[in-house]
Amino acid sequence: MSYNLQVFVSSACYELRDLRAAIKAWLKQLGLSPMMSEESGFPHIDGMPPYATCLRTLEECPLVIGVIDRQYGRSFDEWGPYPQFKGHAPTHAELKHALDSGKRVLLYVHDDIWNFYEVWRKNQDAFATSAPRGLEVATLRMLQELKQRTPSPWMSRFSDVAELQSSLNREFVNQLYIHLRDREKQTADLAKYLLEKIVEAAPEVRDQITAGLNPSLVTDKNALQQRLAEIEQELERTKGSTQERIADLERQKGDVQTRLEGVTQQLGHTSLLLAQAAMKDASWLDFVRRTLMPKQPNRVPFHNSVEVALRGYHAAAGGQHVIPLLREVR
Repeated sequence: MSYNLQVFVSSACYELRDLRAAIKAWLKQLGLSPMMSEESGFPHIDGMPPYATCLRTLEECPLVIGVIDRQYGRSFDEWGPYPQFKGHAPTHAELKHALDSGKRVLLYVHDDIWNFYEVWRKNQDAFATSAPRGLEVATLRMLQELKQRTPSPWMSRFSDVAELQSSLNREFVNQLYIHLRDREKQTADLAKYLLEKIVEAAPEVRDQITAGLNPSLVTDKNALQQRLAEIEQELERTKGSTQERIADLERQKGDVQTRLEGVTQQLGHTSLLLAQAAMKDASWLDFVRRTLMPKQPNRVPFHNSVEVALRGYHAAAGGQHVIPLLREVR
């Protein structure tokens, strides 16, 4: 079974190639999509440094697996739309961004690094003149920063690939379950909110919405409501008439009420469909805002007027070339 769920793997690429390959194979066995910067097909955004593109990709992944070993990696000053990570190595920036964004992070620290950190924590000059082979002190500083976060992230030690995979087998399913449970709750809450907004709308607005979705149901409802009002008026006028006439009118009233309840229920289902559609639009617009929307105010994140029109927007013409400016949503 494939959940089509992306999992971002954050670590130094070259030092941990074998470990990353093992994690990739394990995730694929579960039917998940590992997102790894060294893989072909990894997303690239023109005008952004590749390491900054990793942060944009991470934003679309609800789960992150981070691995810390001896190497910190090269630091960069230019981070495009993420200037807060100036001076950070990619793994450091990825882990901080994942935690800042509320992602579910499984963070693994090699036993050697954990032990080195305990020595360095008590005496930060311990490795000033002679550090263990391959150890970068910046890695220890990164680990200290992550351990001191509030709330502290989930973190575990490992000695080799087998131990890491064993831990993943225990912990990953729990994290996946929590993510799916939270996503389901968010979906239900959003649907409830949209339905409440529909109910709160002015009657003429609700009528326009339902008429656009299913005009025949609206027509039937209006006709039944009118017929019900006529029967009730006739019952008022026929007080004192024969029991047979009154019984006939009561039967007609019951039939109309039953049909009206059925039509009203169908319209309720239509409103639910509207809320679900609006929820999808809200998710899509949120994705556009976070990933495609340019910095310029009022600019539509599409390439030309045709593409803008396909998405239900109006583009304002600007000379020979059409500049897509957001003016209204249909």
